Amino acid sequence: MNIKEITDILQSIDVSLQTLANAQTGVTTTFISKKAIAAKLGVGQVVIDKLIHQGIHSRGESGLVEGRHYCKLDPKEANTRYFLFDASKVMADAWKSFSGYDTESREDCQSTVREERSPATSFIRDSKIDNRGHSDTLSRVS
Repeated sequence: MNIKEITDILQSIDVSLQTLANAQTGVTTTFISKKAIAAKLGVGQVVIDKLIHQGIHSRGESGLVEGRHYCKLDPKEANTRYFLFDASKVMADAWKSFSGYDTESREDCQSTVREERSPATSFIRDSKIDNRGHSDTLSRVS
């Protein structure tokens, strides 16, 4: 292991311990970087930027909201790399967004294909013709 991998592992452990320590009280004691919150959520840093953008355009109805999920050290700062995130609130709200997860998983067990997950006709294409209009000699599994 190199130093970067060890640092990432220790940072993940630190965030997990902070989340556990704040679980009962809900009081924020520390803030973490965008890189750390992205790693904790298992998404790329670009996704965090998109969630911030969503929070701004939805006026706090969805996404990450300033003052609740993150704060800026400088009010004029626009680079999200320098924002500080509240891991407890971000993780709590992320879990709240999975409210229908249990009912969906039971529904998946009952039927093999859910209607709303079937592809739209605009995405269906002839698998025998590639994107340049040439015939595909190899058969593909759909």
